[in-house]
Amino acid sequence: MKRCLNTLFSILLLIGMALTGIVIHPQSASAFVKVSGTFTANESCPATTSIKKGTNPGDIMTTPGASYPISGKNKADGTHYQVRVNDAASPARWVAVNCGTAELGQEMSQGSDNTQSPDDLVSSEP
Repeated sequence: MKRCLNTLFSILLLIGMALTGIVIHPQSASAFVKVSGTFTANESCPATTSIKKGTNPGDIMTTPGASYPISGKNKADGTHYQVRVNDAASPARWVAVNCGTAELGQEMSQGSDNTQSPDDLVSSEP
């Protein structure tokens, strides 16, 4: 009986901790917003694989006048679009929104389906 109570207490404690994390940080892991569209570069800008770190394998830069398919934004009011640079070894790249213009389609989803941070999406998002 005591063992059952200890197990029940442990389960309730874990559930409580999980719910507290969800309430305190509801948006922390779901900042990536899937969008479709086309980004046209107005200038030469870094196309990085990581926004935070600024990692840019191959020193890939956008080409003024070139268009790139958009797969998302780093958040709803984002500072970067995730674009596809086909000739890069790692084609999923982040480009600052002020580097060009975007023709966006509809936001496809946000929230629980997008539980990765933008820096985790380098190889998983086209």
